[in-house]
Amino acid sequence: LANPDIQKSYFNVRGENSFVQEAQVTLYADSNVYGDNPFLYSIDKDGKLTAIKTTVKDGTITFETKSLGSYVLSKSALKSG
Repeated sequence: LANPDIQKSYFNVRGENSFVQEAQVTLYADSNVYGDNPFLYSIDKDGKLTAIKTTVKDGTITFETKSLGSYVLSKSALKSG
C-alpha cells in the first residue's frame, strides 16, 4: 500500500460489525482519478486486503457488503491476500 504512484483512497464505514442482510454501497469514483475500472479492497484488522466485486457505472462504484469496516479504492490492482 506504500506505492506513491498508485492513486488510492482509504475510507472507513463505522457502526455495527455486521448486517442481517447485505447492504449495497455506492460511491463516487472520478474516472480522472481512478480510471474506468477502479479496484476496491476491504482491509481486515491485520491489514490483509481482500478484493471486492464491484459494478462501475456513470462515475460511481457499487458493491455489496454484510459488514462495516475499512476499504481502499485504487486505480491499479494491489496485492491482496
